[in-house]
Amino acid sequence: MIWFTRKQKELARTTSAAKLQTMYERSEQKLDNAARRGDLKAVDRAMKEHHDYEYALLCKKAKKY
Repeated sequence: MIWFTRKQKELARTTSAAKLQTMYERSEQKLDNAARRGDLKAVDRAMKEHHDYEYALLCKKAKKY
């Protein structure tokens, strides 16, 4: 079962799905760039950001159904 954090719920509530999708894609680019550079701290930060946007999108979709 998925548990959404307050931050993810707030993002889902206050941000449009299109904006969340854009932010999700940008975070994915950050993740790829950090991995290519081999910067593990940047990978960790990007992964947390990516995770939050992904789950905010899921939360927004789950509330529709």
